[in-house]
Amino acid sequence: MLKSTLLIIILLLPANAFAEILDFSILSTSKGDMYRSTNLQSQLEKEYNFSLANGTVLLVETPSFKNTKYIKQNKALVSWGHEVENLQLIFIISCNESEYEHGYHTAVNVAKKLNPKNKFRVRFLSINGRVLYESRNPLSQSEIKEILNKIAATLTS
Repeated sequence: MLKSTLLIIILLLPANAFAEILDFSILSTSKGDMYRSTNLQSQLEKEYNFSLANGTVLLVETPSFKNTKYIKQNKALVSWGHEVENLQLIFIISCNESEYEHGYHTAVNVAKKLNPKNKFRVRFLSINGRVLYESRNPLSQSEIKEILNKIAATLTS
């Protein structure tokens, strides 16, 4: 009886109840500030005085800035320009070899904890650190927009 009750409870929980939460420190090159992935929303809202309730984090993890998958992903992100602000998408670069010199990034020791297998990976996180989507391959701008639309649809339904 107890086993069947637990199974029913588990089946009734939303699928995202089991999603991984990443709690790590984030550095900002421009200000030298440090943020936490689990309360990034409140920290940025306080600092910039606007709502990021619909914000999403794109965490790009790479073993090296010379990694071919990272180079391809970075080209897609850099070419985006200011359009990314309309999407409320925050990029965080996490490299196991050295720190990123622009924007939001992790320290090397944090990168190694997030990516112990030293492989390329792109993860979409909620503004409070919940993993929403993951890919082992670089994503084009259209793929990123499509994933963001799916995330938004899931969160509003």
